[in-house]
Amino acid sequence: MNIRERLHRLDGRRQKILLLFVWLVLVSVLWVWWDERTLPDIRGSWASAACEQIRSDEGVSRVRRSMRLDDASWRLTIDFFGDEGCATELFSLEIEGPYDIGPKSMTLLDATTARFELRKLTLTPRSSAAAAAFTAAGCGAGAWQVGEGQEVTERGCLDLTPTVESCPVEYDIVKVEGDRLYFGDRSKGMCVFERYPDAFAPDPLYRQEL
Repeated sequence: MNIRERLHRLDGRRQKILLLFVWLVLVSVLWVWWDERTLPDIRGSWASAACEQIRSDEGVSRVRRSMRLDDASWRLTIDFFGDEGCATELFSLEIEGPYDIGPKSMTLLDATTARFELRKLTLTPRSSAAAAAFTAAGCGAGAWQVGEGQEVTERGCLDLTPTVESCPVEYDIVKVEGDRLYFGDRSKGMCVFERYPDAFAPDPLYRQEL
């Protein structure tokens, strides 16, 4: 018995249910296909345009960011400063790992969901005060020296970094507008499984010409 004969043997209600099911499958396939074709291209090198402020429960941090995104891996460097003009370096944090993006957000216009895995975290003191603080806190594998980085992936350091156990993945959103790359607002945390930000952070990164 072929498919046409089987369809004829179904009553009208069952035929409608079957056709509706087939239609929904086709729509889902087309949605995934179209979604993948319209995902933003975030690959490349990006950086802050100026000194930025990051607000948290502990206060305000002044930073500059630079980021490299390849086909499936990312590396973010955040340089922390002790003054409003970002002239006095304190320390740097480098985070790297794999990432993937998609699908589009169902709740926020122009947003695409993204997941950034935290595989390796490295701190580098840029001042003697930071080196002394990291050493006194027992961070890393031993005494810290200015300009020499140490991995802090497993244990973190002074609440400056998450640990891989506490935050293996950051659930974020991205948007590209011209030469600007926006990420999600970080005020509510990024580490809760499948909970994405509901707004964009105000400061984008800018594409860097190689």
